[in-house]
Amino acid sequence: MYHVGYFLQHKLFPNQLKQLYFFIGFLSFASSMVELFMPLYLYLEVGFSFTNVMLFFIVENIFFALCTPIAANFLVKHGVKHTILFGIPIKCFVILLFYSLPQFPSLLAVTAVLGGLYQAFLWLGIHILFKHVTHKKQRGKELGVRIFIGRIAAILGPIFGGLIIHLFGFYVLFICILGFVMLGSLCLLANGEYSPKCTFTWKGVRKSIRWKYATFFVSQGVIQTGQAVAWPLFIFFILGSYVSLGIAGSVFTLITAMIVLVAGNYSDKVGKRTFIRRLLPFEILSWIARAFVRTVTHVYGVILFAGSTLGLLAAPVGALEYDNAPKNALAYFVQREFFIVFGRVALLLFLLFTQNYTGSFALVAFAELAILLF
Repeated sequence: MYHVGYFLQHKLFPNQLKQLYFFIGFLSFASSMVELFMPLYLYLEVGFSFTNVMLFFIVENIFFALCTPIAANFLVKHGVKHTILFGIPIKCFVILLFYSLPQFPSLLAVTAVLGGLYQAFLWLGIHILFKHVTHKKQRGKELGVRIFIGRIAAILGPIFGGLIIHLFGFYVLFICILGFVMLGSLCLLANGEYSPKCTFTWKGVRKSIRWKYATFFVSQGVIQTGQAVAWPLFIFFILGSYVSLGIAGSVFTLITAMIVLVAGNYSDKVGKRTFIRRLLPFEILSWIARAFVRTVTHVYGVILFAGSTLGLLAAPVGALEYDNAPKNALAYFVQREFFIVFGRVALLLFLLFTQNYTGSFALVAFAELAILLF
């Protein structure tokens, strides 16, 4: 065990930023194998109604928000990496629950609750650690590298995921994901623990709220749900198969990865806010264009355009979230998750009551304007 620890710390991961990059890479690959297909798995494979699928995501996000303060208290007592690692076995158990849903559909609510729990621990730890190991003047570049690694790792994920589903089914896919998640957790064993010198109180959360930032975070929740739920469901019925959907997801990811690295570095030099304001109209247009997609050619045309605009904006927008975090960042990231969940649930409720995908794209396009408040 000593030799393994020495190799991880001094050879493979000489600093905590590289360690986090590797962890994000493994996690992105594992997650991308199934995330694109998850709404369809619940809807078509397990046979839940559209209403139950939307309720699943709503419950998952609500518990994500409710469990974030629990994760914050755990982080203060045990450190950042222990917080992330605490979420890993829960994620593995959630994967097993997804595996068992066709036989035990009544476990859907439990799966949603535990899904929210593991995300709270995992992402709060990642945000605090990334804030700690990066530098404000280079954060656009550093976040660009993080997104690039995550995207590159995820490029093959949807293709492999789609092929595994096609050849072997979702059961084998869940087993593969379980292995990659466990492998990725090894990356966190190097370079020791980081325990921020901060406390967590609800009073601190209330004091940290700035309403223009809160509006931005709500908009990010709307955008994330549009990208992760509404868009895959919409284009699946045009593309017609899991493999085709997986290829489309990989093409989108490849385009984003090719651009994000250069864009993050450039935004540090010209100024992140200036860079964002110049490109925001194109990002809004990419969501409006989705409403007019009717054919496979349309799908790939939008993927080409939207992948480019997301690649240009992802790093500077994400870097601003860390730049605006105060020294005691714990309360800031807790309230961030609350408002993001509010945005996610709002769009999920819109889909639940209307099943109007094109309308959801229009709402996402409007939500993009909130970036100007940040």
